[in-house]
Amino acid sequence: MTLFSFDFAQAASWRTRIVELAPASSGGRINGVVQWLRVQLDAEASYENAPGPQFRSHWVPRFHPFDTPVEPPAGSTVPIMASHDGTVLTIWMTVS
Repeated sequence: MTLFSFDFAQAASWRTRIVELAPASSGGRINGVVQWLRVQLDAEASYENAPGPQFRSHWVPRFHPFDTPVEPPAGSTVPIMASHDGTVLTIWMTVS
């Protein structure tokens, strides 16, 4: 699920934005959101630092903890908000 997408050739890509996502839960306890990046360098070459056993990067995926863990039933959605101002990225769970 893409949180934000930036086109480095377009100045408008950096404007302050707030988005809302509603990813589906597979059940179980959720403590927060893990965020990483994917860079599309050209039509064929890309770089991604997704967490996992193949992870080899100095750009570490970032964990954004929730104030309070939740345990939604499988198939329900978890409301997530995110904002950036071109410098700072913030991710949080909204209260439903």
